[in-house]
Amino acid sequence: MMADKGKKLASGFALPKAPPRTPVKDQAAAKFVRSERKPGRASRLRREIAGERLAIYLPPDVAEELRVRCARERRSISDAVTEAVSKWLKP
Repeated sequence: MMADKGKKLASGFALPKAPPRTPVKDQAAAKFVRSERKPGRASRLRREIAGERLAIYLPPDVAEELRVRCARERRSISDAVTEAVSKWLKP
């Protein structure tokens, strides 16, 4: 009796009919054709040495000023903070 149930379960069920495809113009479809991938260049912002992650909290105006200046100088925030803290720690 259990074998009969197993056969019924294993037979599965009928899949619904797929919806009709919408015709797409060749010009529109050409937008989605992938081109050859260009090799990426190494990021200038990444360091060769992995650092330790720390969370710091800055006043909102200081944080905004830091983000804007780093963006203008094309520099990472981590790099700017590392330089400032390193200078502060030196005797």
